[in-house]
Amino acid sequence: MLKKRSNAWGLACAAVALALLALYSVRTYGLNTQEKPSKPGGTNVSPRRSPSAGLDQETAAYAGIPRITDPVMRLEAMKTFVADFPGSSRLGMVQNQILDMLVRHFPDQKEEIIAQAKLMIDAAPEKGSMRSPGRKTAVATRDLVCNSIATKLMAAGVLLDQAETIARLGLRSLGDFETKGSADGELSRRFQKTWAAENATLGQICLKEGKFDEAGRVLKKSYKIDPALAVAAAGLGELAQRNGKYEQALGYFASAVLTGRSSEGVRTQLESVYSRLHDGSLDGLEEMLDAVYRKEFPPPMRVERYRQGPAQTRRVVLAEVFTGSGCPSCVAADLAIEGAMQRYSPPDFAVLIYHIHIPQPDPMANPSTLSRSAFYGVKAVPSAFIDGAPDGRGGGSREDSEAVYERFNSAIEDRLEVAPGARITLETLLKGSEVHVKAAVDQVRSESRSLRLQIALVEDELRYTGENGIRLHPMVVRSLGAYNQDETHRGFPVAATKVTSVEYTFDLAEVTAELKAHLDDYELNGRDRTITFRRKMHEIDPDRLLVVAFVQDESTSEVLQARSTSLFPRY
Repeated sequence: MLKKRSNAWGLACAAVALALLALYSVRTYGLNTQEKPSKPGGTNVSPRRSPSAGLDQETAAYAGIPRITDPVMRLEAMKTFVADFPGSSRLGMVQNQILDMLVRHFPDQKEEIIAQAKLMIDAAPEKGSMRSPGRKTAVATRDLVCNSIATKLMAAGVLLDQAETIARLGLRSLGDFETKGSADGELSRRFQKTWAAENATLGQICLKEGKFDEAGRVLKKSYKIDPALAVAAAGLGELAQRNGKYEQALGYFASAVLTGRSSEGVRTQLESVYSRLHDGSLDGLEEMLDAVYRKEFPPPMRVERYRQGPAQTRRVVLAEVFTGSGCPSCVAADLAIEGAMQRYSPPDFAVLIYHIHIPQPDPMANPSTLSRSAFYGVKAVPSAFIDGAPDGRGGGSREDSEAVYERFNSAIEDRLEVAPGARITLETLLKGSEVHVKAAVDQVRSESRSLRLQIALVEDELRYTGENGIRLHPMVVRSLGAYNQDETHRGFPVAATKVTSVEYTFDLAEVTAELKAHLDDYELNGRDRTITFRRKMHEIDPDRLLVVAFVQDESTSEVLQARSTSLFPRY
């Protein structure tokens, strides 16, 4: 238990906490929440309250907790919530927050931490359904709860012996790897990854305890099952470095960094080992990481070059993909479109990749990509459009890439047999820091008054290791041309009955400044508020630029024709 304070102090804290909660109840009453409240009745509502009043008080009490800044008072408020609303759908979250608070602010209160951990473990279902009996909300199984608790204790360096015991309890609850891990199918794959992750937690704890031999054995098992497990690779790197095996340590640290889910501390360890092996220099480190990435994470599908058939027209099919570098389910779509780029050559196929801030902040997002996502009404990533038609099927993990590739490929081949609805001629010139574009549209086979020419400035590859493990990002849109700079919607009107000629200049200094200003502002005022990008991707490499132009009927979203070209000549 927390160390006893004087009765006066305890009563004062309790009184202030209750007063604050009452005040927040008034202030938050009637505010919209994104969480659907549980039904009144049962243990959710005190017999002395009406069902609706009980529901409002629960919501207000929960909303008021984060606003209490004093750790002691916040802890008391969370405990009060648990006592007052034992049937709340938020109970698990609050219990987890209580443990966080204890570990972070009261690490010396070991008995209380152990008691809270035991309470959470006892409340978790040991196996089976992720939903508790009679409840619609998901409940974490015992192995996941144990792994979460053990990870918190390990990260804080608190009660490591208890953390090890809890981690082993979670693994026993999860089940025997030898029987479950050897089965075929999706269930086995998920089980193996879960087992590897929870086993790696145990390995990291053993490492912190100084049980180096056992840590090595445990971490090697996890890494063998899932090489993309950052904590396993980082732990093995630390062990190798400790034993003076610097080449081996470099490989492990590189693997950990390339997952995109390692800490900045691992990056520091990587640079330290690399510098030691290269006479104090970091020259060539990024190129080394590129090589490791291509070796350890090769394309997961076999691609055959496209052969033109008799039905093919002069159409250039345009694929537009909205993605996020922190989006795990975007991996399949990202790799699938890379496969399509290997299959089709530029005369047949053009690609535009728009990075947006979903689900994590993305340093390759910019005003143009957000404008384009607003045009399509993109609410989730990945979202893909082939000649303006939505794919509508989402993405998946690396293992799902081939299925997504086959889906994209089928749509692309179908469109190659559709006659283009316009002709585009495109000229580009890189002069100093300016990209000059001349485009003309004619032979329009549409009477629509909603035709628009889009001109995209694209960098053919950016190097950034996102949280989803994708390091090399192709065809990243950096800017879209606009005939009116005050207009948020980009593009140029196209006449259906005459030649439309457009001249446009991308000033690279201005584009770079726009990219940086967007990222600076997002750090302060974006959806996530007060975040810090690990790296801001606003710098542009002129040698990697190209231009993609396409005509689209905005009333139907159909793309009539596309065209891409590198920048030439250069002066």
